[in-house]
Amino acid sequence: MPEEPPPEIAELLGCGGKIEVADIGAAAIAETPPYKKLIDLGLARLNAFDADVRQHDELRRIYGGDLALFTQTSAMALSKCFTWPVLRQE
Repeated sequence: MPEEPPPEIAELLGCGGKIEVADIGAAAIAETPPYKKLIDLGLARLNAFDADVRQHDELRRIYGGDLALFTQTSAMALSKCFTWPVLRQE
């Protein structure tokens, strides 16, 4: 269960929903990404772009339901992700 965010953070960010974070090459091999705390607090969702199938299970384990995993990283796939409606491959 996510920690309860301090009200001042949610108010400061004007969060009525979750922040959509995009990370291209999302595998966290050597460091914790700066947006991880926002996800842990329930303020963000990760849209991860990573074609390396070796990383997919770990990304799913770390981010669970706050992850949309895009496995195609071509310019065409990226362009489709940022049009309405958002196309997600999980």
